[in-house]
Amino acid sequence: MVALCRDTGMVVLVVAHSATDDDSVQHASVDSSGRITFTTLDGEVRRWESLRMLAREYWRHERLRAAQVTDDAANTDEDDCILDLTTKPVWAGCISLIHALIDEAADDDEIGRVAAGPIEDVVAIWGEGERFIDDIERRATTDPRWRTAVAGVWLDRQGQPDVNRRLAQFGARFSDGTTPE
Repeated sequence: MVALCRDTGMVVLVVAHSATDDDSVQHASVDSSGRITFTTLDGEVRRWESLRMLAREYWRHERLRAAQVTDDAANTDEDDCILDLTTKPVWAGCISLIHALIDEAADDDEIGRVAAGPIEDVVAIWGEGERFIDDIERRATTDPRWRTAVAGVWLDRQGQPDVNRRLAQFGARFSDGTTPE
């Protein structure tokens, strides 16, 4: 559920993680100044001053895991917050979050993880491609890192044909390597 708090102008997303347990709810919200507040399933509240700070912290944790500095394979609060902000119902500002993740990615491998995660989630899994394709296309046209990200997207054959065609112009493919006709 997405709600707009009339008093604060804050966008609030509520994501239930269990169909049988109504108490299992996480909240991710972004206020009008861009600050993110995330309440975990345990009720812990985490805050980031900006999408860029959330993206930096996300990549810091991912790099520690990749370097096996920690063997904690569980999702971090950053993982869960990003998931909440890019899943159904998709937050209108999720492209700004994806942009921050791409900007903060250290290399093409990390950009590829954004392609295979949040971008595919938004355009393929949740079917929100038509809603965001103009912005994605504009960013991919002007930003080489976005072009790299879009090229890493696997298209959904059951997805929106116009969205698939427009993403394919930047290198997105179906999983078998073919492109839309």
